[in-house]
Amino acid sequence: MALSLGGCSALMNKQIDDSLGDLGNTKITFQEALAYADTKKKELSERVDELEQFDFFTGTAMVVAGIAGLAFGLYDSHVDAIYGAGLVGGSAAAGRAFVPVSARKEAYLSGKAAITCAAVSFSVLEDSSAPAGVAPGAVVDDGTETLGKIAEDLKAYNVTVPNVSVMPAFGLNEFGASAGAGNQLYSKALSNVRDAEKDTLKSVNALSSQIEAAINTRATKLVSAVSVIIVAVNEQLSKARVDPSAAADALNQHMSGAFAEIRKTAEKVMEDAKDVVDETDAAEERAAIMTEILGGSSLQDGASDQLRSNLADIEKAVEDANQEAAKMQILAQKVLAKLGVAEECLSAIN
Repeated sequence: MALSLGGCSALMNKQIDDSLGDLGNTKITFQEALAYADTKKKELSERVDELEQFDFFTGTAMVVAGIAGLAFGLYDSHVDAIYGAGLVGGSAAAGRAFVPVSARKEAYLSGKAAITCAAVSFSVLEDSSAPAGVAPGAVVDDGTETLGKIAEDLKAYNVTVPNVSVMPAFGLNEFGASAGAGNQLYSKALSNVRDAEKDTLKSVNALSSQIEAAINTRATKLVSAVSVIIVAVNEQLSKARVDPSAAADALNQHMSGAFAEIRKTAEKVMEDAKDVVDETDAAEERAAIMTEILGGSSLQDGASDQLRSNLADIEKAVEDANQEAAKMQILAQKVLAKLGVAEECLSAIN
């Protein structure tokens, strides 16, 4: 009996090795981090197999002992044989009671699911497909572009509107009030669009930098997340009542806000790009007023020529700015879609 319970105790407290070995001292690649995660998943699977074998053999022992005890009784066997059968069955029953197999299996399986989720979360930063071992359909990607590629595309954003803080060399004010009003509308239209574009550029540059920083640190962050999960699983194995959700809770707490900065900046890019579009709409409204001024009979030829040139500038600026803003909105949406994969995985394991 003591031997049986001793074996049960060893099985119950058999923990997962949480040491990092060389990974803790050297710069690692993301593939090495994924390999580490895969190794820990295999160890968790081995613990589940061991518990299933324990469950099977103790259950079999109870059945065999019960049949043997019944047979010994029916055929008037020696009382020691009957007692022996009872002890075997009792030891097996005690072992099953001592090791809550189901709860511990859930703890190990929860750990596996959490590690898979951690791998998926950091993989979407750069890879366009799920890492090995992830079930088909677990990750719905928005396309073949990686976040690294999106970060590069973000860098291509261009402020298209020329700086118009200085009035055109050929000022319209000298041609009268109407011409002067047209000149002011021109300057206001372009300067507002340019200011909105410059705000967008700041957000775009910040988003690109944040993505690149996340990609550069994802290997160490994945290893750190796996370690947190293993520690959470091991802590549960020493408790009388196992909390199967401990691994998922630990990962969620560890990953809380992991992509919050990128998400916030991507949303800021969306807002700033919309401001550009709003300002181009306002520029078109100002251009319409300028067209009305151009149709007036009081303008001199020189003023009319300058006003037509300014209207052409606005038309081109509006077209270019809208195209650039639309590109940035699409890229920001792709970033948010990528992050959504990781966030959905984290919420699903609870």
